[in-house]
Formats: sequence, structure tokens, C-alpha cells
Amino acid sequence: MGSASHVLVVFESSRAGGRALELAAAVADEYAARITVAIVIAYERAIGCCLRSVQWNRILDEIALEEVGAAREILGERDPPPRFEIVPSDDGRGLPSVVERLGCDLVLVPKRRWGGGRAIRRLRGATPADVRSVTSAQRPPRQPSPRCGRSWSATGSRRRGRSRGRGS
Repeated sequence: MGSASHVLVVFESSRAGGRALELAAAVADEYAARITVAIVIAYERAIGCCLRSVQWNRILDEIALEEVGAAREILGERDPPPRFEIVPSDDGRGLPSVVERLGCDLVLVPKRRWGGGRAIRRLRGATPADVRSVTSAQRPPRQPSPRCGRSWSATGSRRRGRSRGRGS
């Protein structure tokens, strides 16, 4: 990954989010980098005096605080202590502005929710930081099926053995 002085982790409670925190901790340990954990929230816009939106946004705040607690638990005690930010996802400018304001040079984003999509490409284009998508731990290789002695991918088709004729 190269050297880094400040790592921003976009965290969500998932295996990929946990892996992103683990990678950030490893980079921070190796390069004495600071860690900031960002919880991105898609707040609902309140139009007029819509009480429903206000209540929903409060629930989102509670979820964000739970995710901060989960991230804090995964990272444990660190020196310097990690920083936590709740970032509104409003128009896509929230994360790039946090990266710029804090001077982050590495951004780790869980692939589960963000990977491959427009959001991560926009983030890469909007910031000079190295933006990396993180997957959860690699799955072990698929075991052969006991029925046919080969894995599904080796059979060529999941329909194997079924009639393909019409009317059957």
C-alpha cells in the first residue's frame, strides 16, 4: 500500500468494514499513521415540518453511534487514539471534504456497499488520496460436491441431468 500518514476508513458493520479497520490498524502500526473512521449516513431531507423525517434521522444517528462503538471495539486502545466522524452522504461532497480537511492520504472503503459503483469512482476522482476498496477475508476454495465429485463451476451447468425438452 505504500506509506501513509493519515488513513480514513469508511466503516460499516460488516466483514468488509471490519477488514478495512484491520488494514488501517496495520498501516497505522507500520507507518505511525493516524486513523479516522467515517460513518456515512444518508439522511432523509425534511420537507417542511415533516416529523417522520426527523424521527428517521434520529434513528440513523443512533445506528451511527452503534457503528462508532463497533469500530472502537475492533480498533481497541491505540496511540494516538482514532478519530470518529459522522459524515452526511447528501450529495457526494461529504467524504472528499473530510479527506481534504484532515489531509488523509489513504482511504479504505468496504466493497460490500461501495465497491465498483459510481460512489467509489467519484471519490477517487474527487480526492488526491489513494482510495482502495476492501473485501472481506477471502473465502476458502469451494469443496467438490459429494453428488458428482466436482464443484458446480466444473460441471458447466446447474441444470445438468434435467430434461431440456419442451413440455416436460
